[in-house]
Amino acid sequence: MESLSEAARRCAREDLGVVIKNWTQRLTVPYYARDPRDSRYCENELLYILVAKHGGPLRMNEKNAYGLRWVEFAEVSKDSRTDLKREPVDRKYAPWVSTVFSLSFEEVEETFRVN
Repeated sequence: MESLSEAARRCAREDLGVVIKNWTQRLTVPYYARDPRDSRYCENELLYILVAKHGGPLRMNEKNAYGLRWVEFAEVSKDSRTDLKREPVDRKYAPWVSTVFSLSFEEVEETFRVN
């Protein structure tokens, strides 16, 4: 069975073309989201936030990921609050983003700080 760290390394390599040797697990958050296009489907998961440093390029695998762009922390924080006011199908980010950014600012900031 694949460990969380092994799965994260595999996904980083397959989805982003990045080799990460060491991850730090920072947060585990349960979240639930119903598919706004078909209510028969939902996500009911534990979300693990792992952080690592990477100084090179990223190569998104379009078969596995929908999009990739650099976004400043403050922008995601602001947009996630705005997303909660929108219909789920019109939201900018995946449901787990709003779940994470609904935590206290200090907790979110500490989670994503890479030392």
